[in-house]
Amino acid sequence: MIQPVTALRSRLSVRLFVILLLTNVVIGGSIYLFISKSMDKGFAEYLQQTQQERVEMISTDLISAYAAEGSWQWLKSRRNWGRIVHSRPPSEEDGMMPGPGMSPPPGREDSMMPGPGMSRPPGREDSMMPGPGMSRPPVGEQAMLLGPNMTRPQDYMLRDADGQRLNGAPRPIPGMQFKDLMLDGSKIGELGYLPVSEMLKRGKDQYLERQSRDLAIIMLSSAFASLLAAAGIAWWLGHRVRDLASGANRLSSGDYATRLPVRGQDELSRLAEDFNALAATLESNRDSRQRWVSDISHELRTPLAVLKGEIEAMQDGFRPMSHSSLGSLAQEVDALNRLVADLRLLAQSDAGTLEAWREPLALDTQLRDSLDDLRGWLADAGIALEIDIPLPLRVLGDTQRLHQLWSNLASNTRAYTDAPGRLKVSLLHEAASPAQGAGHPGWAIVRWEDSSPGVPDAELAHLTERLYRVENSRNRSSGGSGLGLAIASALVSAHEGELVPGHSTLGGLRWDIRLPLLST
Repeated sequence: MIQPVTALRSRLSVRLFVILLLTNVVIGGSIYLFISKSMDKGFAEYLQQTQQERVEMISTDLISAYAAEGSWQWLKSRRNWGRIVHSRPPSEEDGMMPGPGMSPPPGREDSMMPGPGMSRPPGREDSMMPGPGMSRPPVGEQAMLLGPNMTRPQDYMLRDADGQRLNGAPRPIPGMQFKDLMLDGSKIGELGYLPVSEMLKRGKDQYLERQSRDLAIIMLSSAFASLLAAAGIAWWLGHRVRDLASGANRLSSGDYATRLPVRGQDELSRLAEDFNALAATLESNRDSRQRWVSDISHELRTPLAVLKGEIEAMQDGFRPMSHSSLGSLAQEVDALNRLVADLRLLAQSDAGTLEAWREPLALDTQLRDSLDDLRGWLADAGIALEIDIPLPLRVLGDTQRLHQLWSNLASNTRAYTDAPGRLKVSLLHEAASPAQGAGHPGWAIVRWEDSSPGVPDAELAHLTERLYRVENSRNRSSGGSGLGLAIASALVSAHEGELVPGHSTLGGLRWDIRLPLLST
């Protein structure tokens, strides 16, 4: 039973919306946690690497200045210590150069340059001076780039070779590490610095909190966008499914004319196309069933009416009870028996229980024998038979069923071909196509061609339908019962073959009966 469309709409749309929203929330939350953790770890690694580079830079500057001055006497000034820690050359803008009437500290004229015979360490050629047209970033900007509190002079400490404090922190800070300053193989002092692990205790929380807040804003914006996207997708998909459900409801109620609009090229569009094909098939089957019942009633009513009329004539004395009268009644009974037998054969074909005792046989011999039996019967109707069977071919077949097949086709030719007419029957061999595989033995083709009249193209596909006639008249003398070709199609299918209609070169109808050859 198909659920009401309203219930389907509410359940499917809500479920789809919730699933999409939860999926986006889970993905966004996972990304947030992953980035937060990675940022925490990456931030610490970045600070550690930056601090190592900075300690190396300060150490190099101190060693170069010591080599130029010959002592640490000049570095007892806080200003000079701050300049070294910040690694900034003196400039007029920040007052590091002496003003009018002032002189630099003794020996500081080129304290920032290496002494004679000395060279800067690799990669440090331009570390002390900015390039042409360039300036070092301000202390605040540099500090922000290097991390929180990375350039505070009080976080560093300078001691001489004897361990006496020269500048920086008044006493060693807990956890402070010291790096030996070496000149020409001799220790000239020690540079103390605060490790990253200790610095992170001061500035990490504030920095990461700011980054986490920015990341949370991004995630919330993404979640809101996902909310809108989920609602849009749920509405769109729910609308398409509601159309399918509504069409299925109408189809189940018997409205086989129902068709769904096909939009786009996606899976739902193909589903709508399949739905329309199903509806068209059901509509065609309904029309065929109605026509089948009507035609069967007509076919049964005609012989029954004749029987009743003749019997009533005998009862009323208008017709004597003679051998001739009884023979007429017997003919009508035989017609009814043939009709019932044909209907039974078609019913067996539909149920898949049509008996066909197939065994290896020579199709050329069987076909020739059957046509020889039919030659005189066709000649009585003014139809000349031509046989072209040039080669022997073997198939799996039922001799009686194949004879019935040729008889039905001959009856159709005799009923519809104008006299004098022609019937040409040929036996051909067709090799298997590559798509059928190398092991397929090929096909035997019996080509059945008669002379005019022909059949319009629009009627060819309907010839094997039950009780179908090309002419509109229901005259049984010219149209027969309309079951012969349907039975022929069922007999061919029982032999795993195909019955293909076409136009004859003789001006009439052509049938190609394709039967699989027997494997050697």
